[in-house]
Amino acid sequence: MYSNFGYEIYQTVYQYYSSQNGKYEDAFDMRKSMLRDKQKLKQKPTGKVIKPEDLEFN
Repeated sequence: MYSNFGYEIYQTVYQYYSSQNGKYEDAFDMRKSMLRDKQKLKQKPTGKVIKPEDLEFN
């Protein structure tokens, strides 16, 4: 769905969501380039799988 809007999966966050039955689900760090990033350099997927505590919020 989000790929139709120009978003790409940048990296996967391992076991980000948890449920009441003890199961975990992964989350996707999705990015979309701004108009001034014509070559879409910031959107290139890394393919990394990271832990939630490794997320950076800049």
